Amino acid sequence: MMCHQKTGDYSSAAAITGWICRFADLRQLLAGIVRVMVCLLHCGDAVPASECLNSTGCDDSVSQLAAASTLKNISTAPLLQQKLQDHGIVRVMVALLHRGDAVPALKEHAAECLANLASGDNNDELRRAVVSEGGVPALVQLLDPSRNTNTANKHAIHCLLSLASTERCRKLMISHGAKDHLTKLSDMNVAGAAALLYRLERGTLAGLSSSSNQESFTASVLFD
Repeated sequence: MMCHQKTGDYSSAAAITGWICRFADLRQLLAGIVRVMVCLLHCGDAVPASECLNSTGCDDSVSQLAAASTLKNISTAPLLQQKLQDHGIVRVMVALLHRGDAVPALKEHAAECLANLASGDNNDELRRAVVSEGGVPALVQLLDPSRNTNTANKHAIHCLLSLASTERCRKLMISHGAKDHLTKLSDMNVAGAAALLYRLERGTLAGLSSSSNQESFTASVLFD
């Protein structure tokens, strides 16, 4: 397998790329990584700490950050996105966003991972998964500038923009208070806030190009 790494990528992304190059069975590798993440998020639930990170306990926030960062970096690779979803990555990341005790950096990684998975012309199934797992309310909560970091705001906006091509999704965002948060973020000149607010208010793509694949991502597919 040929592996290429862009200059400036995180060292963890470079490391995981190296691991992937040495594994013939990507499913085995990804299953192990996602299993670690699930264990770290649900300490004590079925999987012993010794099976997660050998000598590191499930309540280790450093290990949680490392696992979330690794999954976030892997999620940028189109080749691996569906394989990650096969192991429940969307459910894991949405659950992380819902955790009240998660440190800001963990939520930033989770939102960025979901944004990576939801973007792209051929990711309709992943967008459906984000919606069906309850990702929209969690992402809207992340827009609140008084409770979340600017980085978390930006990643939430990026993901919601990828989901905002249908009226039903836009209404769902509005029902959870997205417009109030976006108005504040737009006044703060946070990237993407004005564009998403325009979509919610006008119900159009506001000059942003939309591929035929994303246009086919209909409300009936999302909610049926």
